[in-house]
Amino acid sequence: MHTRPILALAASALVAAAAVGPAPSAEATYPGAVGRLAFGLTVDGNTDVYTTRADGSGLRRLTDAVGFDACAAYDATGQWIAYCSDRTGVLQIWTMRADGTDERQVTTGPGRATFPDFSPNGKRIAFGLQDPPTGPADIWTVRIGNGSLRQLTNTPTEHDNYPAYSPDGRSIIFLRFNAARTSSQLWIMDRKGRHQRQLTFDATLKDQVPDWRPDGRKIAYQAGSDIWLINPDGSGQVNITNTPQVNEYGVAWSPDGKRIAFLNFGERVIYTMRSNGTDVRAVGAGLGVQFVPGWQPRTRR
Repeated sequence: MHTRPILALAASALVAAAAVGPAPSAEATYPGAVGRLAFGLTVDGNTDVYTTRADGSGLRRLTDAVGFDACAAYDATGQWIAYCSDRTGVLQIWTMRADGTDERQVTTGPGRATFPDFSPNGKRIAFGLQDPPTGPADIWTVRIGNGSLRQLTNTPTEHDNYPAYSPDGRSIIFLRFNAARTSSQLWIMDRKGRHQRQLTFDATLKDQVPDWRPDGRKIAYQAGSDIWLINPDGSGQVNITNTPQVNEYGVAWSPDGKRIAFLNFGERVIYTMRSNGTDVRAVGAGLGVQFVPGWQPRTRR
């Protein structure tokens, strides 16, 4: 266990965010009407967070800082986005309103913080942290309001990343890689990092963010070049794309549970499909190099 603080928080910004910021709140998708897709998009050499409607129309640019902005995830209200940005020199976690205003840095180095996810009640953000930036990664959370940190995993010879809260907030799924990053498995733990349990055991490499169906009864994840579904107890694994010639990953379930968004890594284009793998539709064709998406719920919470 680390005995020194490996991440300092911009505490004043977090206190301000608690006053007006994320209410009951990425990579878990939360129930609600289907909103917009948020994702990193590279235009003229700069990567920023953009959003579109689910059919690819209505492109909006949300960030405009020099550097890399991506890893977008919505809170449960659909009113806030957490994302990662290296505008300060190393990737850190930021938040902003869903229209791109009120950007606030949540974490500060020296560690490399990526792939944030709001807890359903909006009180914490889970993320992967590498300290030093080239070292092993672990899962951490930060409490919005007082800046308190909690380390959930401690694997000095392995890498833990891509956390996603279950819609009820009781569990977190994540990926655990070996030291060489040549193998990985899907794991689950409770929200405090206890009762860690491996869900997959096959040799196929898993990568990028998994996601929960909004009712919490299924998990979508990438294995090899395909997208799979699995039950939270590790049973019921099924390949829903089965397209070995296409590298698909970075899943995000729609808030109504009917479709899944993902990134075609070969094309670097976002697609959506029905949750059984059929009716595949391009969202971002012709826009530029894209990164993994998050899907906005529209709720009254």
